[in-house]
Amino acid sequence: MDVEIDKSHLLALAGDDNEAVLMILEEFYENSVVIITELKQNSDAENIELSRQLLHQLKGSSGMFGMSTLHDLCKKLEVSTELLEAQLSSLRIQLEKSCQLARAVLLG
Repeated sequence: MDVEIDKSHLLALAGDDNEAVLMILEEFYENSVVIITELKQNSDAENIELSRQLLHQLKGSSGMFGMSTLHDLCKKLEVSTELLEAQLSSLRIQLEKSCQLARAVLLG
């Protein structure tokens, strides 16, 4: 799966302070790893509402950074009735690739 981010959106967010956005991006990454871990622990049908809330949170944050591929994946999973291990693994991979690309854009 290719990774796409809206570079102009990300750079507009950064303004002239890429270092600050890099710090926020690192915090986003760490929080997102926690969210994905929670999703793995609560991926059964009984906890689907919690999973949807967590995915909604991740979707919003990824959208803020212009991470369109990650945002779209969260949106797709948000309407699922059950999350599979493979889907959560893809979500983690997409998070890592999106953050790597965002860092590269911010570092120029």
